[in-house]
Amino acid sequence: MEDISVQFHATPDELLEFSKRVGTEFGVHVVAMKFAPFEAIEINATNLDQLCDQECLFHQMAFTVESPRLPATGVMNFLDKNPGALRLTVERISDAGLRQSLLSARVGTKADFLIWKQVAKRLKEMTKPGVIVLNPDTGKSVHNRTHRYSAGAKALAASGLPMLPLAGGNIIEFISS
Repeated sequence: MEDISVQFHATPDELLEFSKRVGTEFGVHVVAMKFAPFEAIEINATNLDQLCDQECLFHQMAFTVESPRLPATGVMNFLDKNPGALRLTVERISDAGLRQSLLSARVGTKADFLIWKQVAKRLKEMTKPGVIVLNPDTGKSVHNRTHRYSAGAKALAASGLPMLPLAGGNIIEFISS
């Protein structure tokens, strides 16, 4: 089985446009997911604007090559029913900062892998690699060459908005290029 995993920072608007292109250009199905309580609904790629509203509860999307098997009781149940789905977290901008997003899949078929590999390539084309991860408590930092960021995220960081990891209190700084 092949894995796809891209950690990155991007604005909700950038992810909206990216997701629209994925849904339309690759002809895949788009599923919007929210939590507490969990809900997964199939949505047309051209109707994705509602997902990037600050008040919207949908914070994750999945793309499937075939029609998604719904309903699902949670993310793991969705993935069990839809092996090979490509997941995308869509983080919102808050006073605390912008959390990193993740594009990921555990791909079961070669056909799925070829499509998701192209999608990951598109994401990499709209982002740049290289960040410094700083622990504010210890002052220690590490260079992460694979973590990526978009132009919109870089502009937010330049304006003073903190860039945050998926979890924890570290701060992410973009390497200028």
